[in-house]
Formats: sequence, C-alpha cells, structure tokens
Amino acid sequence: MPILEMLIIGLALSMDAFAVTITNVIAYPDLSRFKRLSMPLVFGLLQGLMLLAGFFFGSLLVGYIEAFAGPVALVILVVIGGRMIFEAVRHMRKKKNAEEVPLVTAYKGTAKHARHARPQEEALEAPSKEAGLAVSVILVQGLATSFDALIVGVSLAALSANIVLGSTIVGLVTFLVCLAGLFIGKRVGALLGDKAQLVGGIILILVGIKICFF
Repeated sequence: MPILEMLIIGLALSMDAFAVTITNVIAYPDLSRFKRLSMPLVFGLLQGLMLLAGFFFGSLLVGYIEAFAGPVALVILVVIGGRMIFEAVRHMRKKKNAEEVPLVTAYKGTAKHARHARPQEEALEAPSKEAGLAVSVILVQGLATSFDALIVGVSLAALSANIVLGSTIVGLVTFLVCLAGLFIGKRVGALLGDKAQLVGGIILILVGIKICFF
C-alpha cells in the first residue's frame, strides 16, 4: 500500500483522538505539561498498537469488534463527558450562590473580618482542574478512540500491507495531529472561560455518538 494512502488512513483515524485532545485542554486548562504531552503520546501509541492488533488478531474477532466497539466507546465517553458536565454545572451553581452572598464590609482589617471574608473569597475561587483528568482517564480515552484502528488493521491484513510501516505512520500522524490539538484547545478554552468544562463534556458525548453510529 502506498505511503500516501497510509497517511490518509492515519489522518482519518486520528480525528476522534484530535477532538478528545482539544476537549481535554478546553475542559482542564491547568493541566501540567506532562499530562498535556501524554495525550499525543498515548493516543498515537494506542492507534498504532490497535492497528497491529487488528492485523494479527482481528480476523479471529472481527464480528465481535464490529458489534461491540462502537457501543463500548460510546459508554466510555458518555461516562467521562457526563462527569465533566456534572462538575461544570456544580461549579457554576456554587459560584452563583457565592456571588449572591454579600462579602463582609464592616471591620476591615480586623481579625474578625478576615475570618468571615476568607470563606467568601475561597467560594469564589475556581477549583483546580488539574486533578480532574488522571492519566488513567487519558488511557481509557485513547482506547475508546482507537477501536476503529482494529477494524482497519483487519482490512490491512486482507491486503497484505506492510503493517510495521502502516502502524508507524498511523501512530506518528495521530501524535502530530493531537499535538496540534493542544494548541487549538488552549486558544478555544481561553475564549470559553467558565463554560469550557461544560462544552468539553458535551463534545466528548458527541464524539462517542459519532463513533457508535456513524
């Protein structure tokens, strides 16, 4: 199979991982550099490995893969996306309630004022979103977005394609595409502000629906 065709396949397979990368960066703007870079690495590696698995073992399980890969991906992404939406709505409600309670204005500079004002100030602060995205979640997302590679691997086996070259190209393309997603997600997240996590959860659910039904 020509390299150009493998590049096109890699680009097509990387789109779900690309969308999830953007979503993660939008929803969790305070991610460490390690977690940011782990997304392109994990997604690219899993795409390549799933392509290999489909090539060598997919013919034995192709019926099960086609029947269950979509629903499994949908359930995974709906659970993760739903959790993000729940956390976003809870935070927005908490912030709204805190803003409705007037801050203590009397006795400025006194210890009594400090004790009363501090809880109000803390209530208005946004919780850290770093802890919201564990590496284990990134791994699960990578699996959910790479099921298509299993089926493609079966097709490549039927065509007797060079699977080592193919998996390398697909993994590398996914890595580069997701790397671009980091920069796009950062810019979009800055525009969305407090609604970023809510939008991110909705996008994840839509990606799951797309994988399952389209």
